[in-house]
Amino acid sequence: MPPEAFRFEELAPHLYLQVFPQHIDDGELQAFLAAIEREAPTLPRPMAWIADVARIERASSVQRRELAEFQKRMAPFDAEHCAGTAVVVRSPVVRGMVTAVYWLSPPVYPHAIVGSLDEGLRFVDERLAERGVALDVERARRGLERGGRPLF
Repeated sequence: MPPEAFRFEELAPHLYLQVFPQHIDDGELQAFLAAIEREAPTLPRPMAWIADVARIERASSVQRRELAEFQKRMAPFDAEHCAGTAVVVRSPVVRGMVTAVYWLSPPVYPHAIVGSLDEGLRFVDERLAERGVALDVERARRGLERGGRPLF
């Protein structure tokens, strides 16, 4: 079986999924984040995200710093266009990693650390509704189950 890779998918209009692999390579992380920076301004707004980091076993301090720098670079865009992000975490180690990234660069959008994709979907549905977007929840749920439309 090939190694798992980063994924960036549309689950439904206005809702996007980021999936992080179990093992993070520095170069692949940088390429993934750069691609999101390029693509995000082309997507319908407002937008919401589910970031599935549940598979990650560890992230180096360099990788945590890279994620924090990405957050800082995206902050002006996110403050205006991001309705919210749900971060799916299942382990205390990964929760600590997310907390460290958010400590280095606090999000400028509503966010929640959740234990499941379904809980994340409920959170982002509520955030989008607050911004006047009726999310196609069933389409998003099917995307979570079978995979969404890959964006790169």
